Amino acid sequence: MEAAAAEPVPNILVVDDDPASRTWARVNLQRAHYTVREAQHADEALAAVAAQVPDLILLDVMLPGIDGFELTARIRENPTLATVPIILLTVLDDPASKVRGLEAGANDFLIKPPERNELLARVRTLLRAKRDQEALLAERNKTALLYRVSRELASELDLDVTLSRILELTMAAIGATRSSLILLDERENVVRHIYSYKGQVTSMNNVASERIVREGLAGWIIRNRESVLLADARQDPRWLAVGYSSFVTRSVLAVPLLHQERAIGVVTLTHEQVGSFTSDHLELLTTIAAQSATALANAQLYETVKEERGRLQAILAGTDDVVVAVDQALEITLLNPAAERAFHLSLEEATGWPLAEVLTFAPLVTAFRQAKAGEGPLRPGEITLPDGRTLFFTLSPVADWPYSEGGWVAVMQDITNLKQLDRMKNEFIATVSHDLRTPLATIHGFAELLSKMVAGEAREHAERIKAQARRTTQLVEELLDLGKIESGMDTVRERCALDAIVSEAVEAAQFQASSCGVMLQTEVASIARPVLGNPVRLRQVVDNLVGNALKYTPAGGAVAVRAWEKDDQVFVTVQDSGVGIPRDALPRIFEKFYRVPRVGTENVPGTGLGLVIVKAIVEQHGGQVWVESEVNAGSTFGFTLPLEG
Repeated sequence: MEAAAAEPVPNILVVDDDPASRTWARVNLQRAHYTVREAQHADEALAAVAAQVPDLILLDVMLPGIDGFELTARIRENPTLATVPIILLTVLDDPASKVRGLEAGANDFLIKPPERNELLARVRTLLRAKRDQEALLAERNKTALLYRVSRELASELDLDVTLSRILELTMAAIGATRSSLILLDERENVVRHIYSYKGQVTSMNNVASERIVREGLAGWIIRNRESVLLADARQDPRWLAVGYSSFVTRSVLAVPLLHQERAIGVVTLTHEQVGSFTSDHLELLTTIAAQSATALANAQLYETVKEERGRLQAILAGTDDVVVAVDQALEITLLNPAAERAFHLSLEEATGWPLAEVLTFAPLVTAFRQAKAGEGPLRPGEITLPDGRTLFFTLSPVADWPYSEGGWVAVMQDITNLKQLDRMKNEFIATVSHDLRTPLATIHGFAELLSKMVAGEAREHAERIKAQARRTTQLVEELLDLGKIESGMDTVRERCALDAIVSEAVEAAQFQASSCGVMLQTEVASIARPVLGNPVRLRQVVDNLVGNALKYTPAGGAVAVRAWEKDDQVFVTVQDSGVGIPRDALPRIFEKFYRVPRVGTENVPGTGLGLVIVKAIVEQHGGQVWVESEVNAGSTFGFTLPLEG
């Protein structure tokens, strides 16, 4: 452990034209272990003060020429002498003289000749008061400095400017002649290394920087996360003379820049003289470094954000996908160039406007509103542009963080060609299906006749032909039904009470539920406004979803049907406690002919078109359909429809 530095001996200036008085004061003060200097008159006193600032002045009032009162006033004119205590010695024991001396700036009065113990007591008291006052001033100046550093660094986010200001401020505060700052990334690779001398900031080359971090004092500080104060760098083997440090260097101050318990860099101050820095300087630099680390971390984050934003803007500008982003209030924050072209809008015109007022596409607006309300997972959808093109959109949340207000973003792809291909495929299937009805009816009829004419094994074969004919006929009928729906031939629309339709469908399914040993529950709220649609098709949607739930729910399970009204829409869900659907099958659940491969359900009848028909009917009515499921935990199918205004 290093020995504590000895406290400096106070030096006292005695100003008196009487040699005997000076001698008496010198002897008594030296016996009390003070250093004493002497002056006979004002000019000598001012010269002595200019040569070395005393810790206390013992001043006789009755001096030749300039008296003690005027000399006191002149001393107080110098700001550097503001805290030096002055004791006036006088034979004038009257209030007027004391008032004059105090007004001139004296701290105390003693009647001449003073008593020794009283003199020493007054000196000790004033010196102690001086130390306390200087400590308070130092703390105040330190606080003011740290406030200035904090304010200046907090107002700047440019990384290079922040680095330069840190060096400038620390050098001015500590009184160093040279300084450097090394900044690291998360892998402790050097990102920046700058050096400052006489106000000029330059960058260090990578070779020197890497060597300093690998072998020098800065590297030791980074690894150990400890500050270092060197009175003479020549005596410490950790000091490596590379680059700027090859200049004459004696005193060194170096502290780590710590942010969230990680060393992000190190700042080093140097001086040509031995012992130029003190523990107070180290404490001050450590405090400044703590503030600087936060400022640097913010500047690095800001620079990273700028780079990421630049890359994102390049990606958004180069993609053909339409991108629309909104904030938490569903106000537009971003339109990429493809979106500007698709909607004939500029980002400048749209920014800050509510989405529903700028892009009046009901499915898109509804999807964003449901995302804001937190109503289940973010669901995809489609919109049709005025020029006839179809865009398929998906929504994703935008995370909240220091440079983002959160919100949601929609990415849209042009699927017009795919829709056209799908229509062509549907037309082909519809044509083929229509042409199959007659031969299927013939096959079924002859199979029926054959089964009556034969017996035994031949009759069993005839029954199988009839069953397959019926199944194929059902498939054809559903294909024709789907084709009619998708082609828009089902144009019948009337005001429908959806709560009544749901209740009737559940009541009709009660017998099937009882036969399957499944509890069928219903929670249908009163829906005041009607839905404009085809009641037969809407009943078909509910029948299909309830029928599916009953088919895939084992005996002892439950199916719950719910309907309610919210935000100009009606919501209907069918939730079962059945076998569930694997996650990888969910994206295909509404594809034509797709049946989920599930153990134990191989013999459940179906064509793979029921959910396709449900989706087509709901979308024909301006709604959306979705599914949520987990294996062995059941499924929830739901759809929304707009209520009549």
